Amino acid sequence: MLSKPNETFNVGDIVTWNGMKFLVTDIDENQQIQTKGIIQLCNNTINLYLNSVLYYIPCVVNSNINLSLDETKFVAIPNSTIIVYVANNTINQNITRNQIYNLSGDNYKIIDINRVVKPGLLVLKMEYVVEEVEEHLFEITILNGENIKISQSETLIIDVEFKDNSVIVTSPALLYSSSDESIVTIDDSGLITGISIGNAIITCKLQNNETVCDTINVTVEEIPIEDSFSINISGETTVKLGNDITLTANVLNNGIVDIAKSVIWFVTNQDGSNNQYVSIVSQDGDSITLQATDNSSYVNKYVLIRSIKNDDNDVYSEHLVQIKSLF
Repeated sequence: MLSKPNETFNVGDIVTWNGMKFLVTDIDENQQIQTKGIIQLCNNTINLYLNSVLYYIPCVVNSNINLSLDETKFVAIPNSTIIVYVANNTINQNITRNQIYNLSGDNYKIIDINRVVKPGLLVLKMEYVVEEVEEHLFEITILNGENIKISQSETLIIDVEFKDNSVIVTSPALLYSSSDESIVTIDDSGLITGISIGNAIITCKLQNNETVCDTINVTVEEIPIEDSFSINISGETTVKLGNDITLTANVLNNGIVDIAKSVIWFVTNQDGSNNQYVSIVSQDGDSITLQATDNSSYVNKYVLIRSIKNDDNDVYSEHLVQIKSLF
């Protein structure tokens, strides 16, 4: 493999091409402008289980080892023994002697690890054994059910149970995704947020193994509007002696007239006296008609009219009316 000018690659890098993975096993240190190296097809996979995460490590399995890029030196080994190349990185450093892995249906134990013969690679010497490899049967279950409903801007935690061989594992490495983030989003902790009205599918997968997963359908509904009642009184604020005045009250719910709601009227003198400044001519659920008493001594007196929602005394409005002379 040749790099582009001013680009480079290193031993241990994984190259994906045409749907296949290749491991860089050698580079020519003498190349000045381009990096030249050897890549080998990863013909197997080592499954490394580490901290509740199953890593699928591409590897090259050989029956002999090539010690040089330019020379053809091979070390022959028995058929029961194989040489495996993997990248020498932080994860793969957890591969140690005496571990057993299944390669192409056969079990092999690591009997030696060499980090020197090919810098950038771990060269594993493995021997066929009849011992069994520890298997891991993973299960992911979303405990919220198959369908949930939330409102716009509402949040909810997706409750996930992860099992390894039927044993519950805490703090597993999981990945979350939404089929439509314009409807529902989800973060790395499993917290979903309703964005817009519609449906989306939330998927929870095991890190590095997307075949271990579970899904849940999320429906985002319109935000329910809570009742917020108020009363608006309309009408004149003055009435002349002996004349009538009619006031009308509307019950509003979030600013919209609610014709199903009515009010109760109460009339009191602002000065607290028992004088009959006005008398009630008529009243119904929406309006009240008052007549000012024809008494000149009542001029400039004030009457307080209160309109109360008939089923909730905490919802009311007040209207102050002043009595005026005829002339």
